[in-house]
Amino acid sequence: MARSIQTIYNEIVASVQSDTNLYDPTNPDATQRGLTSTSRTAIWRLWAWIVATAQALLEQLIDTYITEIEVIVDRAPSGTPAWLQYQVFKFQYSSTNPQVIQLDTTLFFPYYPTVSAELRIVTQCSVTTLPNKIVNVKVAKGGTSPTPLSIGEISALTSYLSFINFAGVYFNLISDDPDLMYLGVDIYYNGAYSGVIQLNVENAVNEYLANVNAQFFNYTIYLSKLVDILQAVEGVNDVVLRQVEARPHFVSEVDATVMVDNYQTITRSYNPYAGYMIPDTSAGRTLGDSVNYIINNN
Repeated sequence: MARSIQTIYNEIVASVQSDTNLYDPTNPDATQRGLTSTSRTAIWRLWAWIVATAQALLEQLIDTYITEIEVIVDRAPSGTPAWLQYQVFKFQYSSTNPQVIQLDTTLFFPYYPTVSAELRIVTQCSVTTLPNKIVNVKVAKGGTSPTPLSIGEISALTSYLSFINFAGVYFNLISDDPDLMYLGVDIYYNGAYSGVIQLNVENAVNEYLANVNAQFFNYTIYLSKLVDILQAVEGVNDVVLRQVEARPHFVSEVDATVMVDNYQTITRSYNPYAGYMIPDTSAGRTLGDSVNYIINNN
């Protein structure tokens, strides 16, 4: 960032005054050249101001040049997952005022004639490259509790993606309700916490899923991290996973991915189809139904 003229001038003056060959009142040569003068109009101070002015102007020009280069780089269509994610976050939608994307004819970057930050509805986006030139684009809107895009929003985003698409690449756009996790677990706890243990455990699971939703969209759930979260609950002495299942919301319970079956680990991780997940909400499969609380004071 360019320094001010005054800042550069002060640095020059300080540099001169710290050099005994230049600024030494006992040195006749220094006195003769006027370098010991404290006058603001001393010739050496005037030269210092002129040099500072030129230096400040040069630094401003360098800053302007850097900004121009960064704009060019920012707009260059590199086609990487990070670039595509960045473009999706810039997607604009209005149900009453169609947002029509344009293409720069020189650098070939997509842009909106009018940029409206309030119309950028996508808050969560994950881009994953699959075999056969297929790219999964998972999106959601909202903050700590993401929700899927509406039908109209999905249609507009699909059109937007087709506009910025690279030749030969197929986008698979996914925006759906959260995946569901059935967490069958035995919680061994200190009896002194009987009145609050269930609430604390359920809050811990909900907060964990909400936090990873907000921070790491399309994250992978690991059994070991779930156990760590539960063991960190005050009053919990031990955690044993009994039956753990995960599924997209449109998949039936019988077809869910089984992670733990009758205390035996089948698979240690799960990547949500929708990019985020919540505890199962089906009757008999909620946290209130699936968690066993066993008093254990040892």
